[in-house]
Amino acid sequence: MLDMGFLPDVERIVAQTPSHRQTMLFSATMPGQIVNLARRYMSQPTHIRATDPNDEGATVDTIEQRVLFVEPREKLEALEAFLEEAKPRCAIVFARTKIGTQRLADDLKRRGHKVRALHGDMSQGSRDSVMIAFRTQRVPLLVATDVAARGLDVSHVTHVVNYELPDEAEVYVHRIGRTGRVGRE
Repeated sequence: MLDMGFLPDVERIVAQTPSHRQTMLFSATMPGQIVNLARRYMSQPTHIRATDPNDEGATVDTIEQRVLFVEPREKLEALEAFLEEAKPRCAIVFARTKIGTQRLADDLKRRGHKVRALHGDMSQGSRDSVMIAFRTQRVPLLVATDVAARGLDVSHVTHVVNYELPDEAEVYVHRIGRTGRVGRE
């Protein structure tokens, strides 16, 4: 939420709360903004890490990860082959840009997939409509920018495809974290 510009809202809410309170911050990763927020508004905060502190990776063992290297011109065909082989019940395909997200969703739709796009150029009503269709599994395939990587809680997501890799490892962790939720593999 902080990456999406909600820091002023969070600070405004915290300023309205009583000084004697219990404050807890939860995040799959602990970026600098959250550490600074904790220092400003918490007295003697405790950082609880759910992963092995000696482990450099921030992913969990319940998420199986695979990589496929292809030439850029072969990406759509490789994605199509994966979707045909894996037959995911509910999948999110991440792209990097709003235009690329919409273009990929349109390409997949032309190939016969039930798919919708989710990106920041859409109105809130359109985004809500897409998410309702995805949550109810009327649309089993969602092509999204990282607007969907954080805070998206759809427990039945079985596959995440990083059609385009993010710039930061932390974003990758949030993307793949859409699977393996609530103890599922």
